[in-house]
Amino acid sequence: MNFTDLYPFQQEGARFLQAPLPSGKPHKVLADDMGLGKTPQACVAAVGVGAVSGLVVCPARVKKYWARLLVEWGVCSAADIQILNTGKDVVNTASRWVIVNYELLLNDDLRRILMWSKFDVGIIDEAHRLRTPSAKITKLILGGQHPLIARCWHKWLLSGSLMMNRPSELWCYTKTLASELLGEYASWESYGKRYCNGFIEDFGGWNFKGASNTVELARILQPFILRRSVADVCSELPHVLESEVYFDVGDLNADESDTPLATLIDVIGQAKVPFVTQYIT
Repeated sequence: MNFTDLYPFQQEGARFLQAPLPSGKPHKVLADDMGLGKTPQACVAAVGVGAVSGLVVCPARVKKYWARLLVEWGVCSAADIQILNTGKDVVNTASRWVIVNYELLLNDDLRRILMWSKFDVGIIDEAHRLRTPSAKITKLILGGQHPLIARCWHKWLLSGSLMMNRPSELWCYTKTLASELLGEYASWESYGKRYCNGFIEDFGGWNFKGASNTVELARILQPFILRRSVADVCSELPHVLESEVYFDVGDLNADESDTPLATLIDVIGQAKVPFVTQYIT
């Protein structure tokens, strides 16, 4: 599969990821609604920039899905991919593409090994998990003295819910990857006062839970963040859009060789329930 297999809006998204910011930084955020194909867009963009190596950070449940699509969209071969599943996994430095879930990056030894590598592309899937600047995982990936994302040249964040509640949630991504767009409002305090209707509460701390100058904020972030809703692109979509969603349910309490088919179907169905519930939620 290749660029021409994407819908027109997806082609636009792939081109957006490939294009550098006005400053020349190759950093972008794709914030399309869930179900609009952010993963294929990122895969095609990786091919477009000629990436031969990459780091994918994603939820554990979609690691195999990412591996499958990297191969399907011609980014690399299956032999080039290493999926890390435990903190004790030995990172193969010869692997061109490494896929790891957020929780494993809390393992100091594994993260240190990854810090020895360099990647053409770094893709952070469901990047809204990093919206809290003080969170440990945010500091390990985006902030701190030695953030993991610094080991990647192209830095792409993907999220269908990048800003879940208020503009304060956009500061961490923008400060790290495109601070020049914020200009004089790049610091936490100045950003909060300008775009979060910031004020000092009675006990003396800043309250940045509001929103202000949102039209201005949207304008300055336009080169950095691309978001399309289903309503925006529905004219380009088929009447029914089907997507395959893969779950790793682990070992099943059944032997495929001697379990009746009806029983096996029931066992598999029951194993999927918590994953389906989480996905729908």
